[in-house]
Amino acid sequence: MVKRNSNPALSFSTGEWGRNRVSIRRDFDGAYIYARARGREWSLRTTDWEEGKRLAEKLALKIRSQGELFLNSRVPKVGLVMGLYLKHHSPRKAKGEQKSDKRRVDLWIRFLGKEYDLSKLDRRKWEEMIDLRTSGAITSRGHWVPEDQRDKHKVRAATVGADLNFLRSVCNWATKEGPTDNPLMKSNPTLRFEIPSELNPRRPVETEDRFQKVRAKAAEITMEVTWSGKARDVPTYLPVILDVANGTGRRVNAILALRIEDLRFDEGPCGLIRWPATTDKKKQEWTVPISPEVRAAIDAQLERRAACEYMSTSPWLFPAPRSLKKHVRMETATAWLNQAQELAEVPKLERGNWHPFRRKWASERKHVSHVDAAAAGGWKDVRTFTDCYAQADLPTMYEVVTNAKPRKEDFGEDD
Repeated sequence: MVKRNSNPALSFSTGEWGRNRVSIRRDFDGAYIYARARGREWSLRTTDWEEGKRLAEKLALKIRSQGELFLNSRVPKVGLVMGLYLKHHSPRKAKGEQKSDKRRVDLWIRFLGKEYDLSKLDRRKWEEMIDLRTSGAITSRGHWVPEDQRDKHKVRAATVGADLNFLRSVCNWATKEGPTDNPLMKSNPTLRFEIPSELNPRRPVETEDRFQKVRAKAAEITMEVTWSGKARDVPTYLPVILDVANGTGRRVNAILALRIEDLRFDEGPCGLIRWPATTDKKKQEWTVPISPEVRAAIDAQLERRAACEYMSTSPWLFPAPRSLKKHVRMETATAWLNQAQELAEVPKLERGNWHPFRRKWASERKHVSHVDAAAAGGWKDVRTFTDCYAQADLPTMYEVVTNAKPRKEDFGEDD
């Protein structure tokens, strides 16, 4: 039986007398040491008395300088934790992910409230979010939707799962980080709850036939540029963008943000492309060889740039139609793609503009080393390449079921 520690020597106070005073105590032998200040108490996560005294002195200094701001950080309120996450961790992500983070912060703050204690998150709240999002009762930013308008706001399990995964990531970050020496949260309550997943995820894949039809019409799409004081309609960069997307498997944002300095055509059989970390989703830099087809497409674009007064001085491979200081925006390139699909009379793929080209690239390379294919296409995680991008298809499955190699008992004379 553990006895209560009645030794008066095991008590300590430090700091200014009054509201800034910090005291520590240990109720039981061998138990954690607790700090107390301004009527609040928390564990110092140490059983060493001398270490506890040192931590108490540091706490007293912080309470003196930060006051209630420091003490409020002891309670992991939604507004506080989300704000710190956006300030300290979200900027490490790509711009698109930062935008998604801000949207999800709005969603969770409206749903839970700024003052909600994240450490007390329970299954009821977790499942309520799933029900509200899947039924369309709230929008992606947490706004309430009238009953007669909810059908258009309904989302699938994968979308809800992404929002729940975000909260799990925030809580996981909070268990390791914080504005003080101690983390914002002691544990991650979301680890106890399940995240819904799609049994039949929709991941459309571009086919070679579709690609060739759209590519054939791409040259007919024009854009308006202005130089020498005159507006002119000229062909877009869509044919080259399509060839690079089809031949590299890269995300369209990374392709559109290529600079001339990223091209290293004096290395490798057909040259290399340096894909900078600034345009990579995982903030990793890649240097990858290119195929003859990609080299030919980029050469054509470079020749066009050299012959055009408007483009020749821009640092971008695909300068924006009305600003040499910027590259073409994804929304502009997507509008060109949609026009080419209409001219080619092919239906738009559901839930896909440019990502189907990335899945096409991955699916066409299932037969090669997954490690090398993932590196060439810019996947840091090989599992993501195999599970989410390389898609099964009927011809390959037929080859699997018809090309069986009979299993033998042992090495025979003919082996």
